[in-house]
Amino acid sequence: MSRRRQGPELPGAVVLREALRSIRHVAREGRDVVAEAASHGGVPVAQVANFAISGAERMAGVAEDVVGLLIGSGAAPLDLSLSEMPTDEASAACFAAAAYTALGHVLRGLGARHALVSELRLRAAFLRVGGENASTRPARLFVALREAEVIADVRMEPAADLSADEAVRLALFTLLLWMLSDRDVGDASEALDAAQMIGLALRTELAEAGHDETAVAKLLQEFRHHV
Repeated sequence: MSRRRQGPELPGAVVLREALRSIRHVAREGRDVVAEAASHGGVPVAQVANFAISGAERMAGVAEDVVGLLIGSGAAPLDLSLSEMPTDEASAACFAAAAYTALGHVLRGLGARHALVSELRLRAAFLRVGGENASTRPARLFVALREAEVIADVRMEPAADLSADEAVRLALFTLLLWMLSDRDVGDASEALDAAQMIGLALRTELAEAGHDETAVAKLLQEFRHHV
């Protein structure tokens, strides 16, 4: 599978995206808290506050769209293969952008209402792991991503049967399993959904594996060809 590279980003582009996404996340979190408070009494002040927070969220979304038009949204093709990525800044940027998009999709599928995914921390973890020992690299990256807390402030839907911590663990495993799979260029979403289903089926094994790189590596290697 060939890997397509993006053009260079302007300095600070990813930092600006990160800041805008944080603003949007805080606005959404605040909106939910205020809406919950309003549901217990219909307090006019809460209703006004909820309206203001919704407005802030819309502004953050518009700002991020503008940033995407002016300096790039950081979107990367979702047909990246982890095994084809050297450890350099360009690959780290592609990995982080693709992982940001994929993790958002997976977290929603797992029942997360809100979550803050850090593109900057994804980049840093990728570079910190390095490219040596290709066979153990994905498992080391799994542990590094967890330790770096690349996913934070997860709020699950009330009907979800996963805790926030378990959703993070499953989302990261799904991401790496998907990036290791032999998927075709045109079926990125289908492969991601398939990887998520495998992760859910392995939730007990993943919980038992914890931060054990050997155990995680075994699961990734065994099931990568099932995606």
